[in-house]
Amino acid sequence: MKKIMLIFTLSMSVLQTYGASTNKDTLEKVGSNNAINQVDSSGRKHGKWILYGKDKPDKGYPTEAKVEEGFYKENRKNGLWIYYYEDGKTPKLKGYYEDNRPNGPFTKYFPNGNIQEEGTFSKNRYVDSLKRYNEEGTLIFEAVYDRNGLENGRVSHYHQNGKPQYVYHSERGKPVGEAVRYWPNGEIKERILYDAEGKVQETSGVIKQQDIAEEQMIAAGRKAPIPPKNKSFKANGYNKLLNKAGELLMEGEFKNGRLWDGRLYVYDEDGLLLRLEVYRNGIFHSEGQL
Repeated sequence: MKKIMLIFTLSMSVLQTYGASTNKDTLEKVGSNNAINQVDSSGRKHGKWILYGKDKPDKGYPTEAKVEEGFYKENRKNGLWIYYYEDGKTPKLKGYYEDNRPNGPFTKYFPNGNIQEEGTFSKNRYVDSLKRYNEEGTLIFEAVYDRNGLENGRVSHYHQNGKPQYVYHSERGKPVGEAVRYWPNGEIKERILYDAEGKVQETSGVIKQQDIAEEQMIAAGRKAPIPPKNKSFKANGYNKLLNKAGELLMEGEFKNGRLWDGRLYVYDEDGLLLRLEVYRNGIFHSEGQL
């Protein structure tokens, strides 16, 4: 009787770990021996996996260096995953997955170990708090996003020295009320008043002509990309385009085949959203402002 109860207890434990839908063959493979890199008879990955340079030769890592490690369920990433730099020891990214998609808290790191970005990712968008830092560990951006991935609340961009650069209040992704731009020494550069629709109503401040010219030059050098065409693509009009992984790539109004007034979603190789780029009149307008 004790032997039967022990077998029952072990079976329930494995079921709770890998889900009630896991079949008998899978349970026999993953067992309770803490084995890694296990597959069932159909070749589906389960449990803890560690992949090295020899497993992913296209990455260019040393053969015995860790590339990534985490958990699979029914051949799909679930739970915490850690990605490493080429030394195989320094974390590049720690983040949670659900059904093979990034979903939950994440932290990105610089090669020196300092945090580069930390926040929460869900359904191909940022939600809740997001913070970015420079390589020295200084905060350079912070904002809060609603469940639709739109900035909602105070948004702060900082100079590399940590002093405020551009601060405003956002509602449903649009700046409203007064926004302030600052010089690196902390002095006010410009005040901007936005209406409820995010349109500029008035500005005040002393802006040097050389700074305006520099900003225009930077913007002119970052034209909106021309996306790959498909049957439903409208060269002039609204488009919502997906990449090969089925993630949102671009959305907005297009003109002569180019993104004219909309957003570009930039992902890393692991499917995690790196940044959002906003384009106005076909040129780069801002980063991280939805």
